[in-house]
Amino acid sequence: MAAIKPATGCRIEDGNWLIKLKVQAGASRTLFAGPLGEQQKLCVKAAPVDGAANKAVIKFVAESFGVPPSAVMLERGHSSQLKTLRIITPQKIPPELCDE
Repeated sequence: MAAIKPATGCRIEDGNWLIKLKVQAGASRTLFAGPLGEQQKLCVKAAPVDGAANKAVIKFVAESFGVPPSAVMLERGHSSQLKTLRIITPQKIPPELCDE
């Protein structure tokens, strides 16, 4: 099996994934929208009100990596569009976050 090559804005550190995101809250749907500069763009339906967008980001990323929400840590960007997340021991890797 070939080694996974993380896409722009992603890296693997001690078996965990670190992802730099630019989050667009209030989007029409929730999805990884591809690379944007040095990070990945993530659109979420939730509005950036009372932490709803952060909760939506964590839930979506957890589902995408096959881990519980408690395994997704918001390391930077609690009140910013630019966020850094750590995914502890992912069980699957979203294909949109891997380079071929």
